[in-house]
Amino acid sequence: MNPIIATIKASRWQNLLIVALTMVLVRMALIQPFFKILIEDSSVDFARGMGDLDFTLLVISSLLIAAAGNLINDYFDIKIDRVNKPDKIIVGRYLKRRVAMMLHLVFNGIAVLIAGYLAYKAGKIELAFIQIILVATLWFYSIDFKRRLIWGNLSIAFCVALVPIVVWVFEILTMITVNNELFEEQAAKAIFKEFSEVTLAWVLGLSLFSFLLTIGREIIKDIVDIKGDLAFHCKSLPIVLGIQKSKMIASAFHAIVIALAIYVQQVYLPDKGTLFYVFVIITPLLGAAIVTTVKAQEPHQFKLPSLLNKLASLAGVLYLVMVYYILNQF
Repeated sequence: MNPIIATIKASRWQNLLIVALTMVLVRMALIQPFFKILIEDSSVDFARGMGDLDFTLLVISSLLIAAAGNLINDYFDIKIDRVNKPDKIIVGRYLKRRVAMMLHLVFNGIAVLIAGYLAYKAGKIELAFIQIILVATLWFYSIDFKRRLIWGNLSIAFCVALVPIVVWVFEILTMITVNNELFEEQAAKAIFKEFSEVTLAWVLGLSLFSFLLTIGREIIKDIVDIKGDLAFHCKSLPIVLGIQKSKMIASAFHAIVIALAIYVQQVYLPDKGTLFYVFVIITPLLGAAIVTTVKAQEPHQFKLPSLLNKLASLAGVLYLVMVYYILNQF
Protein backbone atom coordinates (compact mmCIF):
# COMPACT_ATOMS: atom_id res chain seq x y z
CA MET A 1 0.00 0.00 0.00
CA ASN A 2 1.26 3.46 -0.92
CA PRO A 3 2.40 5.40 2.21
CA ILE A 4 0.14 8.33 1.30
CA ILE A 5 -2.88 6.05 0.98
CA ALA A 6 -1.86 4.35 4.23
CA THR A 7 -1.70 7.73 5.99
CA ILE A 8 -5.13 8.72 4.69
CA LYS A 9 -6.65 5.41 5.84
CA ALA A 10 -4.94 5.51 9.24
CA SER A 11 -6.24 9.06 9.67
CA ARG A 12 -9.83 7.72 9.33
CA TRP A 13 -10.73 9.95 6.40
CA GLN A 14 -14.47 9.19 6.79
CA ASN A 15 -14.43 10.60 10.33
CA LEU A 16 -12.51 13.65 9.12
CA LEU A 17 -15.21 14.33 6.53
CA ILE A 18 -17.85 14.28 9.27
CA VAL A 19 -15.79 16.73 11.34
CA ALA A 20 -15.45 19.09 8.37
CA LEU A 21 -19.14 18.76 7.48
CA THR A 22 -20.16 19.51 11.07
CA MET A 23 -18.01 22.64 11.23
CA VAL A 24 -19.18 23.93 7.85
CA LEU A 25 -22.87 23.38 8.66
CA VAL A 26 -22.60 25.00 12.11
CA ARG A 27 -21.24 28.10 10.42
CA MET A 28 -23.24 28.21 7.19
CA ALA A 29 -26.56 26.72 8.32
CA LEU A 30 -26.72 28.07 11.87
CA ILE A 31 -24.48 31.01 12.74
CA GLN A 32 -24.69 32.90 9.44
CA PRO A 33 -28.50 32.65 9.00
CA PHE A 34 -29.09 33.76 12.60
CA PHE A 35 -26.62 36.60 12.01
CA LYS A 36 -28.71 37.71 9.04
CA ILE A 37 -32.02 37.47 10.93
CA LEU A 38 -30.99 38.95 14.28
CA ILE A 39 -28.19 41.35 13.33
CA GLU A 40 -28.10 42.31 9.65
CA ASP A 41 -31.83 43.09 9.67
CA SER A 42 -31.39 45.32 12.74
CA SER A 43 -30.43 48.99 12.83
CA VAL A 44 -26.90 48.19 14.09
CA ASP A 45 -24.17 47.85 11.46
CA PHE A 46 -22.30 44.77 12.73
CA ALA A 47 -19.40 43.27 10.79
CA ARG A 48 -19.28 39.50 10.37
CA GLY A 49 -16.79 37.38 12.32
CA MET A 50 -14.24 35.10 10.68
CA GLY A 51 -13.49 35.44 7.00
CA ASP A 52 -13.76 32.39 4.73
CA LEU A 53 -9.99 31.88 4.68
CA ASP A 54 -9.69 32.00 8.47
CA PHE A 55 -12.61 29.60 8.86
CA THR A 56 -10.99 27.21 6.38
CA LEU A 57 -7.82 27.36 8.48
CA LEU A 58 -9.86 26.54 11.60
CA VAL A 59 -11.31 23.48 9.85
CA ILE A 60 -7.84 22.40 8.71
CA SER A 61 -6.51 22.81 12.25
CA SER A 62 -9.27 20.58 13.63
CA LEU A 63 -8.81 17.97 10.90
CA LEU A 64 -5.07 17.81 11.52
CA ILE A 65 -5.65 17.27 15.24
CA ALA A 66 -8.17 14.50 14.55
CA ALA A 67 -5.85 12.83 12.03
CA ALA A 68 -2.92 13.05 14.44
CA GLY A 69 -5.05 11.54 17.20
CA ASN A 70 -5.96 8.56 15.01
CA LEU A 71 -2.33 8.02 13.99
CA ILE A 72 -0.99 8.08 17.54
CA ASN A 73 -3.77 5.79 18.71
CA ASP A 74 -2.78 3.21 16.09
CA TYR A 75 0.88 3.71 17.04
CA PHE A 76 0.25 2.63 20.63
CA ASP A 77 -2.44 0.06 19.78
CA ILE A 78 -0.47 -2.28 17.53
CA LYS A 79 -0.40 -5.19 19.99
CA ILE A 80 -4.11 -4.91 20.83
CA ASP A 81 -5.02 -4.53 17.15
CA ARG A 82 -3.13 -7.74 16.34
CA VAL A 83 -5.72 -9.51 18.48
CA ASN A 84 -8.86 -7.50 17.64
CA LYS A 85 -8.38 -6.70 13.95
CA PRO A 86 -5.20 -8.28 12.54
CA ASP A 87 -6.33 -7.77 8.93
CA LYS A 88 -6.89 -4.02 9.35
CA ILE A 89 -3.54 -2.97 10.80
CA ILE A 90 -1.96 -0.08 8.88
CA VAL A 91 0.59 1.51 11.24
CA GLY A 92 3.48 -0.91 11.61
CA ARG A 93 2.58 -2.74 8.40
CA TYR A 94 2.03 -0.24 5.58
CA LEU A 95 3.11 2.88 7.47
CA LYS A 96 6.27 2.74 9.57
CA ARG A 97 5.74 3.50 13.25
CA ARG A 98 8.36 6.25 13.29
CA VAL A 99 6.64 7.88 10.29
CA ALA A 100 3.30 7.74 12.11
CA MET A 101 4.88 9.40 15.16
CA MET A 102 6.52 12.06 13.00
CA LEU A 103 3.25 12.82 11.20
CA HIS A 104 1.48 13.03 14.55
CA LEU A 105 3.96 15.66 15.74
CA VAL A 106 3.91 17.61 12.46
CA PHE A 107 0.10 17.61 12.18
CA ASN A 108 -0.35 18.75 15.77
CA GLY A 109 2.37 21.38 15.43
CA ILE A 110 0.75 22.91 12.35
CA ALA A 111 -2.70 22.72 13.96
CA VAL A 112 -1.59 24.56 17.10
CA LEU A 113 0.23 27.23 15.06
CA ILE A 114 -2.92 27.82 13.02
CA ALA A 115 -4.98 28.00 16.21
CA GLY A 116 -2.52 30.52 17.66
CA TYR A 117 -2.81 32.71 14.56
CA LEU A 118 -6.62 32.60 14.62
CA ALA A 119 -6.72 33.24 18.37
CA TYR A 120 -4.49 36.27 17.88
CA LYS A 121 -6.79 37.62 15.16
CA ALA A 122 -9.78 37.05 17.44
CA GLY A 123 -8.08 39.13 20.11
CA LYS A 124 -8.02 36.22 22.57
CA ILE A 125 -4.73 34.32 22.36
CA GLU A 126 -5.97 31.94 25.06
CA LEU A 127 -8.38 30.53 22.46
CA ALA A 128 -5.46 28.49 21.14
CA PHE A 129 -5.70 26.40 24.30
CA ILE A 130 -8.92 24.84 22.99
CA GLN A 131 -6.96 23.07 20.26
CA ILE A 132 -4.11 22.33 22.68
CA ILE A 133 -6.61 20.68 25.04
CA LEU A 134 -7.86 18.54 22.15
CA VAL A 135 -4.30 17.50 21.30
CA ALA A 136 -3.58 16.63 24.94
CA THR A 137 -6.85 14.72 25.37
CA LEU A 138 -6.21 12.54 22.31
CA TRP A 139 -2.61 11.91 23.43
CA PHE A 140 -3.61 10.82 26.94
CA TYR A 141 -6.46 8.78 25.49
CA SER A 142 -3.95 6.79 23.43
CA ILE A 143 -1.44 6.18 26.22
CA ASP A 144 -3.70 5.92 29.27
CA PHE A 145 -7.39 6.93 29.26
CA LYS A 146 -8.58 4.19 26.90
CA ARG A 147 -7.33 1.57 29.37
CA ARG A 148 -9.31 3.07 32.26
CA LEU A 149 -12.96 2.46 33.13
CA ILE A 150 -15.19 4.95 31.21
CA TRP A 151 -12.37 7.54 30.88
CA GLY A 152 -11.66 6.52 27.30
CA ASN A 153 -15.32 6.76 26.31
CA LEU A 154 -15.70 10.17 27.95
CA SER A 155 -12.53 11.61 26.41
CA ILE A 156 -13.52 10.68 22.84
CA ALA A 157 -17.08 11.93 23.42
CA PHE A 158 -15.65 15.18 24.79
CA CYS A 159 -13.53 15.72 21.67
CA VAL A 160 -16.47 15.02 19.35
CA ALA A 161 -18.78 17.33 21.31
CA LEU A 162 -16.21 20.12 21.20
CA VAL A 163 -16.22 20.30 17.38
CA PRO A 164 -19.32 22.54 16.98
CA ILE A 165 -18.38 24.53 20.11
CA VAL A 166 -14.99 25.41 18.59
CA VAL A 167 -16.73 27.02 15.60
CA TRP A 168 -19.07 29.03 17.82
CA VAL A 169 -16.32 30.26 20.16
CA PHE A 170 -14.00 31.43 17.38
CA GLU A 171 -16.84 33.06 15.41
CA ILE A 172 -18.37 34.87 18.39
CA LEU A 173 -15.12 36.14 19.87
CA THR A 174 -13.92 37.31 16.45
CA MET A 175 -17.19 39.23 16.06
CA ILE A 176 -16.68 40.83 19.45
CA THR A 177 -13.16 41.92 18.48
CA VAL A 178 -14.04 43.40 15.07
CA ASN A 179 -17.15 45.13 16.43
CA ASN A 180 -15.63 46.29 19.70
CA GLU A 181 -16.56 49.97 19.32
CA LEU A 182 -20.23 49.16 18.67
CA PHE A 183 -20.65 47.61 22.11
CA GLU A 184 -20.63 51.06 23.67
CA GLU A 185 -24.27 51.24 22.54
CA GLN A 186 -26.83 49.39 24.68
CA ALA A 187 -28.88 48.48 21.60
CA ALA A 188 -25.88 46.75 20.02
CA LYS A 189 -25.16 44.86 23.23
CA ALA A 190 -28.75 43.64 23.48
CA ILE A 191 -28.89 42.49 19.86
CA PHE A 192 -25.56 40.67 20.05
CA LYS A 193 -26.50 39.08 23.38
CA GLU A 194 -29.64 37.61 21.83
CA PHE A 195 -27.68 36.38 18.80
CA SER A 196 -24.95 34.73 20.88
CA GLU A 197 -27.41 33.10 23.29
CA VAL A 198 -29.64 31.69 20.55
CA THR A 199 -26.74 30.26 18.54
CA LEU A 200 -25.08 28.89 21.69
CA ALA A 201 -28.27 27.03 22.62
CA TRP A 202 -28.31 25.35 19.19
CA VAL A 203 -24.61 24.51 19.33
CA LEU A 204 -24.84 23.05 22.83
CA GLY A 205 -27.83 20.97 21.76
CA LEU A 206 -25.85 19.54 18.84
CA SER A 207 -22.85 18.93 21.12
CA LEU A 208 -24.97 17.09 23.69
CA PHE A 209 -26.49 14.95 20.93
CA SER A 210 -22.99 14.09 19.66
CA PHE A 211 -21.63 13.47 23.16
CA LEU A 212 -24.32 10.97 24.15
CA LEU A 213 -24.26 9.08 20.86
CA THR A 214 -20.46 8.88 20.90
CA ILE A 215 -20.45 7.34 24.38
CA GLY A 216 -23.00 4.75 23.23
CA ARG A 217 -20.94 3.96 20.13
CA GLU A 218 -17.67 3.73 22.09
CA ILE A 219 -19.22 1.26 24.55
CA ILE A 220 -20.33 -0.92 21.64
CA LYS A 221 -16.80 -0.69 20.23
CA ASP A 222 -15.40 -1.81 23.59
CA ILE A 223 -17.65 -4.87 23.49
CA VAL A 224 -16.31 -5.78 20.05
CA ASP A 225 -12.70 -5.23 21.21
CA ILE A 226 -13.04 -7.08 24.52
CA LYS A 227 -10.71 -9.93 23.54
CA GLY A 228 -7.69 -7.72 22.85
CA ASP A 229 -8.47 -5.34 25.71
CA LEU A 230 -8.67 -8.26 28.13
CA ALA A 231 -5.35 -9.67 26.92
CA PHE A 232 -3.60 -6.37 27.64
CA HIS A 233 -5.28 -5.62 30.98
CA CYS A 234 -7.53 -2.76 29.89
CA LYS A 235 -10.41 -1.91 32.21
CA SER A 236 -13.13 -1.13 29.70
CA LEU A 237 -16.79 -1.20 30.68
CA PRO A 238 -17.47 -4.69 29.23
CA ILE A 239 -14.45 -6.12 31.08
CA VAL A 240 -15.39 -4.57 34.43
CA LEU A 241 -19.21 -4.88 34.30
CA GLY A 242 -19.70 -7.60 31.72
CA ILE A 243 -21.10 -7.59 28.20
CA GLN A 244 -24.79 -7.76 29.15
CA LYS A 245 -24.66 -4.73 31.45
CA SER A 246 -22.59 -2.84 28.88
CA LYS A 247 -25.22 -3.56 26.23
CA MET A 248 -27.87 -2.13 28.54
CA ILE A 249 -25.80 0.99 29.24
CA ALA A 250 -25.14 1.61 25.52
CA SER A 251 -28.85 1.15 24.82
CA ALA A 252 -29.70 3.54 27.67
CA PHE A 253 -27.63 6.28 26.02
CA HIS A 254 -29.53 5.72 22.77
CA ALA A 255 -32.84 5.84 24.64
CA ILE A 256 -31.84 9.10 26.34
CA VAL A 257 -31.10 10.68 22.94
CA ILE A 258 -34.52 9.56 21.64
CA ALA A 259 -36.25 11.02 24.70
CA LEU A 260 -34.34 14.31 24.47
CA ALA A 261 -35.01 14.62 20.73
CA ILE A 262 -38.75 14.10 21.26
CA TYR A 263 -38.81 16.55 24.18
CA VAL A 264 -36.99 19.28 22.24
CA GLN A 265 -39.22 18.76 19.21
CA GLN A 266 -42.44 18.89 21.22
CA VAL A 267 -41.48 21.86 23.41
CA TYR A 268 -39.17 24.03 21.30
CA LEU A 269 -39.33 22.93 17.63
CA PRO A 270 -42.95 21.98 16.79
CA ASP A 271 -42.57 22.54 13.02
CA LYS A 272 -43.53 19.68 10.70
CA GLY A 273 -40.00 19.28 9.32
CA THR A 274 -38.50 18.64 12.75
CA LEU A 275 -41.43 16.38 13.66
CA PHE A 276 -40.69 14.28 10.56
CA TYR A 277 -36.97 14.25 11.26
CA VAL A 278 -37.32 13.09 14.87
CA PHE A 279 -40.03 10.46 14.39
CA VAL A 280 -39.18 9.14 10.91
CA ILE A 281 -35.36 9.30 10.94
CA ILE A 282 -33.74 9.69 14.38
CA THR A 283 -36.12 7.57 16.48
CA PRO A 284 -36.27 4.57 14.09
CA LEU A 285 -32.48 4.54 13.65
CA LEU A 286 -31.77 4.63 17.37
CA GLY A 287 -34.66 2.31 18.17
CA ALA A 288 -33.17 -0.22 15.75
CA ALA A 289 -29.75 0.35 17.34
CA ILE A 290 -31.22 -0.53 20.75
CA VAL A 291 -32.91 -3.70 19.48
CA THR A 292 -29.86 -4.95 17.58
CA THR A 293 -27.54 -4.16 20.49
CA VAL A 294 -29.69 -6.15 22.92
CA LYS A 295 -29.96 -9.09 20.52
CA ALA A 296 -26.27 -9.16 19.51
CA GLN A 297 -24.19 -12.00 20.93
CA GLU A 298 -21.17 -12.36 18.63
CA PRO A 299 -18.66 -9.55 17.88
CA HIS A 300 -19.69 -9.27 14.22
CA GLN A 301 -23.32 -8.75 15.27
CA PHE A 302 -22.43 -5.43 16.88
CA LYS A 303 -21.45 -3.92 13.53
CA LEU A 304 -25.09 -3.15 12.70
CA PRO A 305 -25.92 -1.17 15.89
CA SER A 306 -22.63 0.68 15.51
CA LEU A 307 -23.56 1.58 11.91
CA LEU A 308 -27.05 2.67 12.98
CA ASN A 309 -25.49 4.88 15.65
CA LYS A 310 -23.22 6.49 13.05
CA LEU A 311 -26.15 7.06 10.69
CA ALA A 312 -28.13 8.71 13.50
CA SER A 313 -25.13 10.92 14.28
CA LEU A 314 -24.83 11.92 10.62
CA ALA A 315 -28.58 12.56 10.45
CA GLY A 316 -28.28 14.82 13.49
CA VAL A 317 -25.62 16.89 11.76
CA LEU A 318 -27.57 17.00 8.49
CA TYR A 319 -30.60 18.32 10.38
CA LEU A 320 -28.78 21.66 10.20
CA VAL A 321 -29.51 21.69 6.46
CA MET A 322 -33.22 21.74 7.32
CA VAL A 323 -32.57 24.48 9.88
CA TYR A 324 -30.85 26.49 7.14
CA TYR A 325 -33.89 26.34 4.85
CA ILE A 326 -36.27 27.14 7.71
CA LEU A 327 -34.24 30.18 8.78
CA ASN A 328 -33.89 31.47 5.22
CA GLN A 329 -37.67 31.74 4.97
CA PHE A 330 -37.58 34.68 7.39
